[in-house]
Amino acid sequence: MGTATVRISTATRDHIAELAREDGKPMAAVVEEAIRDYKRKRFFEHLNEAVERTRSDSAAWADYQGEVAIFDRATGDGLADLDDTDYSTW
Repeated sequence: MGTATVRISTATRDHIAELAREDGKPMAAVVEEAIRDYKRKRFFEHLNEAVERTRSDSAAWADYQGEVAIFDRATGDGLADLDDTDYSTW
């Protein structure tokens, strides 16, 4: 992976350095993690905005609810019998 130079304020650089020291990570890893977190945050903000737009249109919301109901009928899959293990990390 190549590298590039990005201009940031001294204060921002100092914040990154402090976080890197506290976490025992390179500064680049702190920046990369922050960008991943920011992208994830933006994704869910955009998703929530899209849901709100759909919700504000009664016909679109009814259509969406109809689609959701199709998946709600899939509860006979036996998953309710499993424990509460978090499978999102698989």
